[in-house]
Amino acid sequence: MQKRDHNIELLRQITGICSRFGHNKDLFFRKISEIIRINSLKEKEIIHIRESEFDRDIQEAIKNNKLSKSDMDLLFLMQQGFLYEEISVILGYKNVNSVYAKHSRLKNKLKGCVTGDALAGVFIVTLIIYLALVL
Repeated sequence: MQKRDHNIELLRQITGICSRFGHNKDLFFRKISEIIRINSLKEKEIIHIRESEFDRDIQEAIKNNKLSKSDMDLLFLMQQGFLYEEISVILGYKNVNSVYAKHSRLKNKLKGCVTGDALAGVFIVTLIIYLALVL
């Protein structure tokens, strides 16, 4: 199926949920959350996470099995400029503090195999996007 078809299918799913569950806030939220979870987005080919999209140091950490799939998901979403609040929804975390904790553990896991510049770059991009949206 082509990307355009995936987008149309996703739009139909969302509008269907709006028409069927718009009156029930909790059920509406649960149904929409199911669609935007990381595994659903991967299955629908909306998100493609490839090792080649990361810098050389992170690719090396992946090859040495230092990073799990959930680590790669978090790094990818951060690299794409998603806010921590958005990441918590996509990854299905209960709150945004879980993203901060996961990011902190990930930084510790990558110490020694990733240059400070690589992690600083991800942090700076995330910070700039956050500030642009808040201000």
